[in-house]
Amino acid sequence: MKRAIWIPIVLIVALLTACGAQTSATRLDSLSQNEEPVDAGNILIVYFSLGDNYESPAELDAVTSASIQLWEGEVTGNAGIIARTIRSKLGGELFSILTEKKYPGGESEILSVGRAEQIANERPELVSEIEGFDEYDAVFLIYPTWWYKMPMALYNFFDAYDFSGKTLYVVNTSSGSRFVDEINTIKGLEPDATVIEGISLLQGETDDAEEFITEWLDKLNLNVEPNT
Repeated sequence: MKRAIWIPIVLIVALLTACGAQTSATRLDSLSQNEEPVDAGNILIVYFSLGDNYESPAELDAVTSASIQLWEGEVTGNAGIIARTIRSKLGGELFSILTEKKYPGGESEILSVGRAEQIANERPELVSEIEGFDEYDAVFLIYPTWWYKMPMALYNFFDAYDFSGKTLYVVNTSSGSRFVDEINTIKGLEPDATVIEGISLLQGETDDAEEFITEWLDKLNLNVEPNT
């Protein structure tokens, strides 16, 4: 009896491990290619990053934390790196979602805090505000997955802004879970927006973020003015 039960469990674990190990390069192959150029309009690039919401900025160490990185000498996080890479390719305005609550830098600590927020349905208050949000046509949203969901602060973000008529391109980072069901969650929060599932990067893939993002943007085939 034990043997009959054990074998399927091993197979299931193996399948889940293989899915988690799937590279972004592989996932890019499954994303559709826009044959005709798509008019992107005015672009806003929004990101939520641990590096921008860390509890002890004076103690930041970009070497010892997988979630905290440097971009041209500026401390940010994986999401911030991706956001800046997209901006370097497309132009557009950059916006960091900042919260009144600050977060620890350790991987296990931040996942524990994220899980506690989910259980308590805690939505950290936002302290940054987008000016002229209605003027943007396309919004790129980049964030980390914390305990299989997007950070609770993003629920406040979606409550604060109306995405009706806008195209929302969603990008995330994770330690292995990728999007889970987050795209459907966002579609439920913003039913009048066009929500596009974008690239999902594992933490170990951020060093190759430019390569993955360039290939993904090429597939989107967005019509934008050359970045100057």
